[in-house]
Amino acid sequence: MIAQIFVGDLSNLIALLEGEVIYCVHCGREFALFPPALVVQHYADEHWERLTEVERKSSELWEGLEGEALVAAHMHFFVKLMNMRPDLRLRAIEAGAMTEARGEDGTIQ
Repeated sequence: MIAQIFVGDLSNLIALLEGEVIYCVHCGREFALFPPALVVQHYADEHWERLTEVERKSSELWEGLEGEALVAAHMHFFVKLMNMRPDLRLRAIEAGAMTEARGEDGTIQ
């Protein structure tokens, strides 16, 4: 189930991801899960010709981000990640780095 989540402490959430890795789907190279810009840049540099139009547009969205725009992009990344990785979502909730929206009856909204 995809839950509405709220990121509270971004620095705490980043610390929770330390040691988590992701692999390039094209060549298997290992990257730190955060920051996502590292693997995105790898795709653009090494596998551009293999990317779909959607992947290319997503990659281009990260170019030149800084300040509040970069923080917003990181928040969006975390929200998507937490909906795909319930194990990380549970760790983040237990650490107080994020919360889930719940109704009066306690069910996830």
